[in-house]
Amino acid sequence: PEAARVAASLRTGLAGFDTIDFIGRDADGTHDPAADATSFVFDILPGPAPSDVTIELQNVATGRVLLSRNLTAEDSAPDAVEDSIANILTSTIPASGPIYGYIEQSGIGTGLTQCLVLNDRYYLDQSAATHEAAYRCLEKLANQGAKSSLVYSELASLHLEAVTDHYAYPSGATIEQAMSFAHRAVQIGPTSPYAHRAYGYLNSRLGNTDEAIRWMRKAHELNPYDLGMAAAYGYGLIFAGKYSEGTPIIAHAVETFSGHPTWWDYGLFVGAFMLGDARQAAIASESLRTTATKSHYLAARLIGAKIAGRGQLAGQLTDE
Repeated sequence: PEAARVAASLRTGLAGFDTIDFIGRDADGTHDPAADATSFVFDILPGPAPSDVTIELQNVATGRVLLSRNLTAEDSAPDAVEDSIANILTSTIPASGPIYGYIEQSGIGTGLTQCLVLNDRYYLDQSAATHEAAYRCLEKLANQGAKSSLVYSELASLHLEAVTDHYAYPSGATIEQAMSFAHRAVQIGPTSPYAHRAYGYLNSRLGNTDEAIRWMRKAHELNPYDLGMAAAYGYGLIFAGKYSEGTPIIAHAVETFSGHPTWWDYGLFVGAFMLGDARQAAIASESLRTTATKSHYLAARLIGAKIAGRGQLAGQLTDE
């Protein structure tokens, strides 16, 4: 029963990710070397203990194992299996995961996979250079008439970043143009979580709070196994002033997935601080120390240092 439960949860989760094409049938034994190079399979195997289940992710062409995770009976219990699978899928399926890493290292990426890697790189290291590299890559695909909603949803978010962070490229960036990209993404991908998240994010920046939350909730519902969607929904609720609703959602995402981007920690800091949870706010602010000097992140770290009684660090941050 554990293996069947894990398999069912895995299938449901995989179907919700835009970053892959999920083929929900067993491999039929026929091989196409070109397709196999960028094809991957999840195997569900018996684990070391009687009730354990092992999940392996392999490249079809080489057999290389990119992930091997053992789930105990506790991990695959009915009330825990969704979190266990969400953790695995959030760490493997998006562009930051080992599938895209393997494709990039092997030099077998297509235009879109390369762009998504650059896009992910920007969110992990936000600078004008990483932003422009990702933007130009996606912009080229859009100009060629790309049919993937991901191209337009990610362009929408990057375009808004150019507006808010005053990046030189693209010149003359406007919220209206970002909204146009987001609208196109939803038209092409009416069931795309990424498109709904981008549209929600833009609405939040325009001050359309209720509309923003509605779109982000829909993104989360379209793929509850992507903790990034949960974090975006929680973040949206927090910045709409709904701290008691949003903070537990983003806290759960942060706790479940250790490899998350820093904006999750910032959202958690704000939510916890506004709810008066000084301890959680201080812990969340600590995670912002790896980020380049964004003023609101520095302010969060300064508050966290004050809460924790770290006067020397607070002094350094004030100087920064």
